[in-house]
Amino acid sequence: MTNANAKALGLLSGTNAALDAFITFNSNPLANFDLDPLDGITPFFFDLLGVAAHEIGHMLGFVSGVDDLDYNPGFSADDYPFVNTLDLFRYSTDSAGLNAIDWTADAWDKYFSIDGGATPLAQFSTGTVFGDGRQASHWKDDFDESKGYDAHYGFDDFNIGLMDPTAPYGPAAPVITALDILAFDVIGWDLRSSEVPEPGSLALLAMGLAGLAAMRRRKQA
Repeated sequence: MTNANAKALGLLSGTNAALDAFITFNSNPLANFDLDPLDGITPFFFDLLGVAAHEIGHMLGFVSGVDDLDYNPGFSADDYPFVNTLDLFRYSTDSAGLNAIDWTADAWDKYFSIDGGATPLAQFSTGTVFGDGRQASHWKDDFDESKGYDAHYGFDDFNIGLMDPTAPYGPAAPVITALDILAFDVIGWDLRSSEVPEPGSLALLAMGLAGLAAMRRRKQA
C-alpha cells in the first residue's frame, strides 16, 4: 500500500518523515493546462486541478497490485503477492461465488464491492497489457468515442468518478463522485462529515481481508 494509506490506517506514524509521493507535471506549454477551473476549462485544455486531484488519489491509495502482474508476464500471482488495500474490494462474478477477491490480470470484468462481492457498485479497469488497455488502478474507462474526439483524450463523461483512467479536454472537467469518496472511505480515509457510510472503514477492511484469505488466483493467459 502507499505510505499515505498506511498512515490513514495507523500502520505508519502520521509524522513519519518518508515521502508519501511526488507528482511532476509537464512544463511544456504544449501540455495545455488550464490553471483556473472556476471560470470554466478552456476547450482543448486540461484541468490542472482535476489532474492533480486524480494523481493525489493514487497517492492516497487508489492503486491496484494487478498492475504488477499485468506488467510482468510469465510470472504467477504467487510471484507478485502485492495486493493493495483497494484490491480487498475487487471482485468478479466467479470470485464472488467463491467468497474471494479477484486479483488477476486478464480481460474479465472486475468490480468494486463492499459486501463481499454480492453487490457490484462500479467496474474497475483491468490492465494495459492483458486487460482492457487501462491501468487496473482506475475505475473502468467510460470514454464514448461516438462523441467525436480522439480515442485517448476525447469527451469523457466521468460517470464513475475522478479516478477514471483518461482525462478529458475542456470544457469537460473531472469531478469527485460519491463512488470516489466511498472507495477512499473503505480503504481507511475518514470524511469531514457525520454522514460517513456504514459500516465503518475498519469493519469493511476486515471483510476485505476475509476475501483475501480465500483469494482466487488465476494465472495470466
